[in-house]
Amino acid sequence: HTPAYEEIFEKAKDRAESVNPPGRLFNLCQLMRETANVPGDIVELGCYAGGTSAIIVETLRAQGVKKNIQLFDTFSGIPKPGLGVD
Repeated sequence: HTPAYEEIFEKAKDRAESVNPPGRLFNLCQLMRETANVPGDIVELGCYAGGTSAIIVETLRAQGVKKNIQLFDTFSGIPKPGLGVD
């Protein structure tokens, strides 16, 4: 991990808790850096406690990028599929 990532990780950790391992959060940070200049909003489905959302926000802030970020969660888990419904 880079010093820049460590700073992002610490700021994100102050915002929210993540159930994801540090390696996965590092990969998300790298993905956000590589796609920061792609036009459009960011959508996260299943944001739980907000840990990955915080990584996204802090990575974009570190790069000076402003984007709309939409977060969606069921707050009770994804329901099992139902035959004839899904």
